[in-house]
Amino acid sequence: MRKSNLLTLSAMACLAAMMLTSCEERTGTTQEVPALDSNEISSTGTMSLEREIISVPSPAQIAVLIERANIPFDATLMNPLANASMYVTEPRKAMGLGVLGADLAYAANYESGQLNSDYFNAIGKLASDLQIIDHLDPKLITSLNNNIGNKDELLRLNARFFQAGDNYMKESQRPDLAALVLLGGWVEALYISVKAGRANEDIIARIGEQKYAASSMTRLVGKITEPTLKPVQDQLALLNDEFKGLRSIYTYQKPINDSKEKITYLRGKTTVEVTGQQLAALEQAISNLRNLIIR
Repeated sequence: MRKSNLLTLSAMACLAAMMLTSCEERTGTTQEVPALDSNEISSTGTMSLEREIISVPSPAQIAVLIERANIPFDATLMNPLANASMYVTEPRKAMGLGVLGADLAYAANYESGQLNSDYFNAIGKLASDLQIIDHLDPKLITSLNNNIGNKDELLRLNARFFQAGDNYMKESQRPDLAALVLLGGWVEALYISVKAGRANEDIIARIGEQKYAASSMTRLVGKITEPTLKPVQDQLALLNDEFKGLRSIYTYQKPINDSKEKITYLRGKTTVEVTGQQLAALEQAISNLRNLIIR
């Protein structure tokens, strides 16, 4: 498979779970915000899949947080490539694609050389099996290939590539697979976060913020009628139960009114408190779910 194709596939997978970790909520005071389509990723990163609006952390953002905390790279946290050969059904391949995409985002941030290429190959194989590779714009492939050394541009292009992949899933009426790619990337990003950053307050805060994503993911994946996914669905529900036990704290900030645009910006912030005992329980539940997905 050509290198440019592999780079494109890896980029799309890396953004399988991409969302803003925080943003200002925007509401119209005199104009109604149009409803999202059932499968949409906006330019801000807000995803609506099967009418579930989900906010999950970007694997790339998590990798940056880990690097900035001066936490050494640990390749043992990544899903071993040998596991990819065991993914024979479409649901398993979709979850594996998301997992490997998150792994690649983690490794690429440390410029891991040959390891990146190996994960490119594995991602390319899974994406090809899912018939995604032939539905990407060649111009985007060229742009990515020309900017592979520019991290900022690479992230921007990644978002465009994942949009293209999502559009294909939507047009081919395969939202279940899109949801499973999202699940795989989300769980792997959580796993790397809790294992590498359990002593870092910023990373723990990001993990706690997934309380709301966990609820949405549980409902979304619970809608999939695939008997082989039952263990994954059950363990996801258990993880959601652990997240439900976290305490949310809302801090009020005065809204900003833009009279010209007739828009009100809500600036209140919600943080989630995570105790040491709760973090340990989350780590175990995340590890259990991840093991079901990758093996």
